[in-house]
Order: sequence, then structure tokens, then C-alpha cells
Amino acid sequence: MRFTWYIFAQFSAYASVMGLYLSIIPWGAARSTLHWSLIIILSLAAIVFLIVEARRASLENHLSMKSDAHINTYMCKWISNRGRAVILSRDLSWGNKFNTKTVLLNKSKRKELVIFMQSETTLSKELASAGADLHYYGKEFSPQSRFTIIGEGKAGSRIAVGTEKKGRHIVYEYDTGEHPITALSDDLIALLRKIA
Repeated sequence: MRFTWYIFAQFSAYASVMGLYLSIIPWGAARSTLHWSLIIILSLAAIVFLIVEARRASLENHLSMKSDAHINTYMCKWISNRGRAVILSRDLSWGNKFNTKTVLLNKSKRKELVIFMQSETTLSKELASAGADLHYYGKEFSPQSRFTIIGEGKAGSRIAVGTEKKGRHIVYEYDTGEHPITALSDDLIALLRKIA
């Protein structure tokens, strides 16, 4: 939906420019070959621009989170998707808030939860007892990235990558193979599996 509105806004901008042109030189007025050539070239350029922008916008599908409650509601919904979930976190502090713990425990009981975090916590012990696969990478390593993969190891897996931007928490979503970030996340998880 965000993508559709973005393209609509770009198309509207082009239509406004064309409308301005046609208000200066009415549609029925005589035009030289140069004018027609410019209209065709600009129209083609606008179409190419829209295609390029559409592709870029689709690769950067993201959500801006307004509050901790919004983040946790999103994470609960994301983790509840079918398949194995792999979480890279620092301390999983968000896991105790807004009913997220229940979702994590349910995923653990189904043996569909893998977590990489710095060190053991009360919550991580509880999740491990319920069936989650926990890996601790230690305090010497503090990854800048925080992400969660859903459906890991299967076709159609997806990744959500969280980051801070202008004081807001932004989450980018990508399908497997859609963006290089998916390959990087797979490599990082494979490396952490060996050392954690």
C-alpha cells in the first residue's frame, strides 16, 4: 500500500507538470515537431523514472515505528508467522513487554525459535526450557544490526531489519533473494552458529 501511494504521488507530480504545460499552450494549438518530440521524450523519461522509482521503493519497503508498543505489536505479528524464526538481538529486552513473551514461548514450544544474543538472561533461560535454540555470542561482540528472519531455511523466508533513523525506529522488510541484506544476514547467522 505504501508503495502504491508513493508511485501515485510521483505520477501526480508528472501530471501536474503536463497540466501546467497544456495550460500555457492549449491542447488544440499548433505545435511544431520539436514540441511533439519534447512531449514524447519527457513522457518516456517519466515512465522510465516511475519504473526505476517503483523498483527502488519496492526494495526499500519499510515501516516507521511510533512507540515501544508499536514495535512490540509489530514483532509479535512478525514472529507469529509460520516457520522457524531467527532473532539477532543484544539482550532481548523487548521480549518481556506487551505480551511478546507469550508469543516467544509459543514459538519455542513448537521448536521454531532460534535466538542469538550477548548473554543469558532470565527470559532466555525460560525460552530455552520451553524449547528455543539459544546461542550466546558474548559481550566482546556487539552487532550494530538487529534483525529477525521468518521461515529461515525455506523458500519464501523474509527478514525484518531494525534501525534508528532521525530519532525513529525504522523496520525494513525484505524477501529472500530480493536484496543483498538477506545474503549478509545468512552469512552472519552461519558465522554466529560456529562461534556462539
